[in-house]
Amino acid sequence: MQLEAHLAEVHRQSQRMIERQSKLGLSMSEFGASMVALGKFESGTLAQKFTKLGERADSLSGASQVRLFTTHSSALIQVQAQDLAGVCLCLCALSL
Repeated sequence: MQLEAHLAEVHRQSQRMIERQSKLGLSMSEFGASMVALGKFESGTLAQKFTKLGERADSLSGASQVRLFTTHSSALIQVQAQDLAGVCLCLCALSL
């Protein structure tokens, strides 16, 4: 019972982290798009700086989303392995 409760809490917390990271990535992407758009209304060095900032923010957003997906997949595999181990322990206890 205690293992199931801990696994449920880990799952709940990881879901919250994934949602927050996803929202952060989307916000960063929107910020990047806004900076690029702002750069189009400026001229000279300022336009270049805004555009570069926007492109960098968009790049970071993409990298964040990839890292989030990789981390989520890895965590999901670990939780599934722990669930399987818990089931095996329960079955072993029942057979004794």
